[in-house]
Amino acid sequence: MLTIQDKILLQAQNPSKVFLFKEGIFYKVYNQGAYLMRHKKYTVSVKKVTNSENEVVSMGFRIRQVF
Repeated sequence: MLTIQDKILLQAQNPSKVFLFKEGIFYKVYNQGAYLMRHKKYTVSVKKVTNSENEVVSMGFRIRQVF
């Protein structure tokens, strides 16, 4: 299972791609991926990462909305 830091690093290494991470009944996208999907009219959230001074931009949606 990937940690939030792993997900952010993967997205940072591939800024032109959108990675969908399954989290419960939701898919989430982070940082650059969220910005790439912002035109889809989903709400973008900004939160502080636990044990870090960094903020994370994310967007989540139910699995059935994707497929």
